[in-house]
Amino acid sequence: MSKKKAMFFKQAVAEVIEVYPTGNAASITGEADSVIVAAPFNLSATNATRISLISTTSEVHSGTWSFLFEDLTAQFGEYRLTGFTDTKTYEISFWAKRAIGSLWGRVTFDGFDIKPPNTTFTEDWVKYEYTLTATASARINFNTQVATIGDQWLVDDFSIIEL
Repeated sequence: MSKKKAMFFKQAVAEVIEVYPTGNAASITGEADSVIVAAPFNLSATNATRISLISTTSEVHSGTWSFLFEDLTAQFGEYRLTGFTDTKTYEISFWAKRAIGSLWGRVTFDGFDIKPPNTTFTEDWVKYEYTLTATASARINFNTQVATIGDQWLVDDFSIIEL
């Protein structure tokens, strides 16, 4: 039986090892008013003048906090989650929904063995789950596709488990 490692956001349970002991706004447990993710991961904007990311209590799936992304310019804006290890397999899950407008708030995946369909959020909380094997350039993208200024979407209960 192989051991599983929670990369961040995941509570320690049988055969899951917590390697991100501090929380952030999208954590399942140990939530905090923060949008910081733990090494080896990095969450950064590719064009910070077009998209913002804050922690919020205004609308959550569970707990107290969630991530709130907002379109600032009605142009393509993106946050990228990087730091996946080449050839490692991950279970990735999260809950997401649109808040205001957000017809184009979505998550895309690049550099994995399979390419899940682009996920455009609905008005209700929906759970998204994937099992993917990373390549050297794997990343998860939270982005807008020429939406409307002020559009917002939320992500909560984010989990990545290395299998």
